[in-house]
Amino acid sequence: MGRQWLGKIILLLFILLLSMGCIVIIGTDYFLIESVEIFGNEDIAEEELIRLCGIHEGDNIFKLDKNLIKKRLEKNPYVKVEKIERIYPDSICIYIKERKKSAIIPYLASDIVIDTKGIVLDITSERQIEGYPIITDLYVKSFAKGERIIAGDDYQFRAMLRVLEGIYSQGVEDIIEEIQMENPDDIYIISTNHIMIKLGQAIEVDKKLKWLKTDEFKELEPDLSSEWIFDISIPGKAIFSPVLD
Repeated sequence: MGRQWLGKIILLLFILLLSMGCIVIIGTDYFLIESVEIFGNEDIAEEELIRLCGIHEGDNIFKLDKNLIKKRLEKNPYVKVEKIERIYPDSICIYIKERKKSAIIPYLASDIVIDTKGIVLDITSERQIEGYPIITDLYVKSFAKGERIIAGDDYQFRAMLRVLEGIYSQGVEDIIEEIQMENPDDIYIISTNHIMIKLGQAIEVDKKLKWLKTDEFKELEPDLSSEWIFDISIPGKAIFSPVLD
């Protein structure tokens, strides 16, 4: 029993000495931050991100609150923090990913600008931002900058995200003017040259949208005197035909 108590006392003394040593080390100038580097930014200036993160030269590297830094940076809705690293003894590396404008959702007298994940990047006056696909008939329940839209119909919202992700993964965003989401099982797209495209359900979206990169689609010219549809609702098959009453 005596040896057991002696062993415990020695262990406690060792932990105490180790803790005191750590306190002394943390308090020295050796672990004061001298540099902050940002990786992954393209459009946002590094100086702006460093200012936003709130890290100052001379801060103690051990006292860095990563969650707080992440929260500060993501106050900018275009910023998504991937990782924050301490590089001992005196450097901080922050890895971010910039969210990109991907679509516009008209809402009352405003436009909601979102990325492909449905994160709200901006809220502007109607038609203030152009050059992105417009999503119509989406049931928006609530929204806030930097947060994902809360939709009234989750199935419709998830279908919209699949379509949007497919459009950007296939690189056809420049030829898409409108995405009509009234019926998520029968989705329509309007191209910039006013061709009506029937996508159908939001399944195998990439495979369907590949048709928009073919010479066959590029050679199509809309007949403004009648309604024609480019039907790609069946994966692997495309039909350009007039609308039948």
